[in-house]
Amino acid sequence: MAGLGYLILSLAALISWKAGIQICNKDICDQLYIGFFDRPWILWGAVFYALAGLLIINNKRCYWVAGIVGSGVFIHASLIYYGYQISKTYCPSCLAFLGANVLLLVFYLTPWKGSPLLFQNYFKGIGKGLLTVSMILLIIHYTPLDRVLPEQAIASAHTTQSYADNKNITNKPSVVIQTYEEEKNIDTNNNSGFGPKVKVINKIGGYVEINLNQRPALLFSWWCPHCDYALQNMAKYHPNDRPYLVACYNDGNQRELIEKKLVSTGLDGADYFILDSDPPVDGVPTLVWWANGKLEESSALELKTNANKLIGQAQIYIGSGNGAHNAVLAAEAINSHVILPGGVFSFNETVGERTSDKGYLSARQIVSTSGGFTYANGVGGGICRTATVLHKAVVAAGLMETEHHRHSLAVNYDDDTAVAWEGWDYKFRNNLSSPVTINAEVIRDNLIFELWN
Repeated sequence: MAGLGYLILSLAALISWKAGIQICNKDICDQLYIGFFDRPWILWGAVFYALAGLLIINNKRCYWVAGIVGSGVFIHASLIYYGYQISKTYCPSCLAFLGANVLLLVFYLTPWKGSPLLFQNYFKGIGKGLLTVSMILLIIHYTPLDRVLPEQAIASAHTTQSYADNKNITNKPSVVIQTYEEEKNIDTNNNSGFGPKVKVINKIGGYVEINLNQRPALLFSWWCPHCDYALQNMAKYHPNDRPYLVACYNDGNQRELIEKKLVSTGLDGADYFILDSDPPVDGVPTLVWWANGKLEESSALELKTNANKLIGQAQIYIGSGNGAHNAVLAAEAINSHVILPGGVFSFNETVGERTSDKGYLSARQIVSTSGGFTYANGVGGGICRTATVLHKAVVAAGLMETEHHRHSLAVNYDDDTAVAWEGWDYKFRNNLSSPVTINAEVIRDNLIFELWN
């Protein structure tokens, strides 16, 4: 019976590999897609299970067989432990497979008084077939690390759109990074060098400063297989929605290896930074940001892009006309936007300048004159209704607002939010431990915003 159990495990491994089934509900194992000799670990497992099944069926309670099978169990346990040391998270499916390994081995070594396995020759044939198929797949399925991983490992979820294919994404300004003139001006708040601003080395070798108060940083290492999944996840975001990509735990100049890592995970050409000191975290990949006067962190392996929990919703009647047209246009620019843990959303940065070239029309708005504030027509009027309904959804979700202004004159909706290009902005921080996705839609002249987590 133990031999039959191992054959079932081998078949399950082959089916899950072929179908691309996500068996790890902690999302830890995708980054271990490439294993020993550049072959998938799951195929190595299928070969091992088939071989173990055949050996056990052909040899009753043989200790050298038990030694071979036990060695495989030890290797599996070591991989799980290594994964935990890097990610501080266990894979439940891997633990289940390991538990089944141990139970089957104990069952094999335990004396049982019973009839032999029925159809033993039949199961030997099945075992030989599984071993042959597994070995062939293992031999032909060569995937070097400098090759992009298969599509199923980086397929985006339904709520996260690829920035290259999203026609509603505006041209966002590039990230502003302050370059150092003198290292003595570096602002650090603790001995690790991790304050709201951190000194790093950019991709061309110069010292720069990244601001963790405005954008989180993904800490990764070129040698870390667990970092592949987190980097693949980041490849699905618009470049300006991504965290800073910071390579750490380096030994000497390993820029070539870092760039090969980024290429293999779909981030070819992406900006990255190098930290020349050890970060104050337990392992990588880790997402870090600065909030409430301290460094916050979250395991990047737990980040999921398939948002499935509604945390905030609001709507406002916008009617029709030019103002409504502008409000919808701004909402389209915000739709499907993802804010990572610790990330700050900026209305002005996301929507961009409201111009006629982008389709904005002239509508009523509040302007500042020498005589004070007054109502007048201007391009982009009406988008404050977009900011207002987003503000209401953010408040309902319990997220942290970092900038909010009200109109200087009366408007025909309550709890208003005012924005102006190169002036007042509306900003909020994702103070949760997982990404937040913004969905926008218009139903019967009502603009609706939903925040999903």
